[in-house]
Amino acid sequence: MLKYSLIITLLFNSWMAFAQVEEPEGLLKTDDTWVTEFFDFPLHFAPKLDYKGNEEACFPEGWGTEESPEFWSYAFVWYVNMDKDLSAYNLEEYIKTYFDGLMFYKNKHRKNNIRETNALFREKESRNGVTNFTGEVDVLDLFVTGDMLRLQVKVETSFCHQSQKAIVFFRFSPKAFTHNIWKRLDAIALQDNICNP
Repeated sequence: MLKYSLIITLLFNSWMAFAQVEEPEGLLKTDDTWVTEFFDFPLHFAPKLDYKGNEEACFPEGWGTEESPEFWSYAFVWYVNMDKDLSAYNLEEYIKTYFDGLMFYKNKHRKNNIRETNALFREKESRNGVTNFTGEVDVLDLFVTGDMLRLQVKVETSFCHQSQKAIVFFRFSPKAFTHNIWKRLDAIALQDNICNP
């Protein structure tokens, strides 16, 4: 009897461990044309961003095709234990660390030198607990062209009092804000229940 109890307990524990390995709940609302990836903080390619939480990134089909109007246009959100009041300077430092780490990781088997990312953010408005920024990020594109690339960026920051986590929502494209790709990027929204702990 004891033998069967041990077997049942082991099977149950194995099933429970397996059942907990699942895709995390999404932080963003997109249509099914976007490819989504999930990462845990600290990020493996940017461990200096030493926070706890998650990143969700969404990519259109043409992200990696230089001739596509969707080239390098994508969005990601961080849901992490940052301070709630983020300045333009904070965002510049975070995004430089992020992209320098990403390009160094991409470059680790290549011989060309990494040029540091430059970023400039401007606070656009702050209302109802949400602060919006716009800016530019100059990054060395080691995924497609091998050249420097200027990305236009919109950032939306807020703070979840229930979970004590910051939400930092980035949208990027090398296209001007008047280009049609920004209609698609602006249509990506945060999940309604993102602040639930």
